[in-house]
Amino acid sequence: MVTIIKKEQSLIRILLLTGAMSLGNVGLANADAPRGFIGDIGSGWDSTSAVSVRVGHEHIGGSRLAIDTINGTGINAAGEVHDQNQMSMWLSLEYTVADRFGVSPGGHWIEYAFDQVYALTNMWIWNYSEGDPGGYAWSAQGLRNVTIKYTAMDGPGGWGSLSPGDWTTIFAGDMDVYDPGQPRTPSEIIEFGGAPAKYVLITTSTDDTTMNWVAEHRLTNYPNDDSGLSEVRFYPTALSPASFPLLGLEFDTVTSLTFQSTAGSTYSLEKNMTGLPTDWMPAGQELDGDGSIMKMRDPAGYSALNMYRIKEL
Repeated sequence: MVTIIKKEQSLIRILLLTGAMSLGNVGLANADAPRGFIGDIGSGWDSTSAVSVRVGHEHIGGSRLAIDTINGTGINAAGEVHDQNQMSMWLSLEYTVADRFGVSPGGHWIEYAFDQVYALTNMWIWNYSEGDPGGYAWSAQGLRNVTIKYTAMDGPGGWGSLSPGDWTTIFAGDMDVYDPGQPRTPSEIIEFGGAPAKYVLITTSTDDTTMNWVAEHRLTNYPNDDSGLSEVRFYPTALSPASFPLLGLEFDTVTSLTFQSTAGSTYSLEKNMTGLPTDWMPAGQELDGDGSIMKMRDPAGYSALNMYRIKEL
């Protein structure tokens, strides 16, 4: 099931709904966005240490580039609000240059790749937020009718699979547009429900009346098919006390499984080399949880022939 939390809800409301905070332990004033996102280095909101991005097209002249959607540029210190400076967001000028190799043909597209497979809780999205005090002149270039897909299957060049059957659609529909004068808090939060993903792809409609919001909000300056985003952020899922299997996924010898530990708990990495539910065995690593985000990996090296899980003992 997909849950979208719309932009008119406050960050406090978003955090309560996603379980990231509760009224019992966090005040209502000046709440920061939660940490623990993919690529979090403990300060700032740059996720490029673990997230890469490529696009079908981006703006010319060294500005409004795809990298600006993951490097924290334009995000305030609390991690909640994006600025309205066009230099800190991505804008695609051409949607016919190259489709996503048959997976989502046509339309503007942007693809994110993680350093490993994660179980995703949600994806925070700030739509195109360039401002104009007189109306929707630029925010209407935000993405509108989109399809969001994910996969854990590798393709060539360090990007997702080229086979459409390897991708799962998590959302298809309209994203929101920023109204004039509205604070640029996340416009959407897409719930993944713990789905294992290494790549996430956003593709717009090929219809220039619905790929962005220009046709509806800028009637005197239509058509304009330029479309973009400001920022995205991905949050992984904390493991349950039972186990979390990552079935049939390929890892290299340096990739580790990331999870949220609980202080006082002990965790064991297990592997299964047959696929039979009775054949789970210790992989040779145990960790004592300390409440932080921790990592484990098979000392013998990950193999595409094995299945892996982290189990709380």
